[in-house]
Amino acid sequence: MSNIFQGTCGVRIVKAVFCFSLMLAAVWGRGQEFVREAPLADPAEVKRQITEIKSSGVYFDTTRDASASWLQNSSRNFWEMMKKLFDREVPNLPQINMPRAGVSPSLIASILYGILGVVLVFVIYHLVRTVRIKRGLKRRASALLEEDEPERSLDEWLALSEQLAAEGDYRRAVRCLYLACLLKFDEHRVARFDRSQTNWEHLARIQTSPTRPSDLDFKPATQAFDRIWYGYRDEGQRDVERFRAWYLEFKGQLEARRKEVPA
Repeated sequence: MSNIFQGTCGVRIVKAVFCFSLMLAAVWGRGQEFVREAPLADPAEVKRQITEIKSSGVYFDTTRDASASWLQNSSRNFWEMMKKLFDREVPNLPQINMPRAGVSPSLIASILYGILGVVLVFVIYHLVRTVRIKRGLKRRASALLEEDEPERSLDEWLALSEQLAAEGDYRRAVRCLYLACLLKFDEHRVARFDRSQTNWEHLARIQTSPTRPSDLDFKPATQAFDRIWYGYRDEGQRDVERFRAWYLEFKGQLEARRKEVPA
């Protein structure tokens, strides 16, 4: 359900950005048309006419009202498009009343471009975050063994890890050692090995098992395995040696507990 919601939200955001882009283009085009409408005249004559108008006692700038008018219309059209896009009522918003001071269309366009840039950054962040979440869910949903992968004993996994490490395949060697640890827990009846479960599901059962030694912590090994196997970030032979040490440590703790509490 959360994936469907995220997908729907992403589509609506993209639609909103598209409508905003159309409004921006309309506003910019109207601003350019507004600028082109100004007739060319002799500067001296224009200055003389301005002086006469201002000294007449009645001064009303229709050009600035026109600037306010096309901005109001553009704003109203944008919110109407948003209402149709989301199929719901948009609250009544206050009308934009332009002040009597002159407003440059290029300044308005710059502001709108800035707003559009912020919206685009938000959309990109949302998409990247959604992709990461989906990858994380896929990682946690992956079983440790494939359906067609053969069953192996604990000793076979240990031997295979030695072979892969000698061949330089350290990532797969780590996986073999991690599986050997899980089979060792199964052998000591801490938690049954289930090839269809993930590493995190095994960890949850091991950490809550009443037969787990109190000083045994399998979480660091599981986190390292997740980084190496699913994250493709290994440190070569160093990781193999670390998992060998973990296996021997867990083996010693399990055997010590067996001696303390005979089966």
